[in-house]
Amino acid sequence: PAGSGEDRLAPPTVTVSSDPTNAKVKQPVTFDASPSKDMDDEPLKKFIWDFGDGTPLVETPGPIVKHPYAKAGSYPVKVVGVDKNGLKGDAKLTQRVIDPRNPKSGPPYCALTNDPPTSKVDEPVKFDASKSHDFDKKPCVSFLWD
Repeated sequence: PAGSGEDRLAPPTVTVSSDPTNAKVKQPVTFDASPSKDMDDEPLKKFIWDFGDGTPLVETPGPIVKHPYAKAGSYPVKVVGVDKNGLKGDAKLTQRVIDPRNPKSGPPYCALTNDPPTSKVDEPVKFDASKSHDFDKKPCVSFLWD
């Protein structure tokens, strides 16, 4: 029925991962948003990348991009995915770049998934952070959910 909300378009579901999760300075990092889909389970049309290091935004037609970092640190990476209807969704991660003088220290890497990727009001959603790890790739010992 009109006005019920059932005819509304839903924004796309966007996910992103990086490889390696602990990069070296100037090592290209591969960012992958290929699992991202629109409401019809179709691939997205474009991706806008913010690598969190002050470099200009990068727009790509495909879901995979490479980016090197000039300095060690933790960088807030964000990708905005755009579907065939022009609707946008985003995903974020923190990319770590190892300090060559102290390669065994740094923040943990959080890897979070949710199932289902989109849900209805009051529908239970399972969140899984079991692939998160510390700087030595050992499992995290505690999680704080907000």
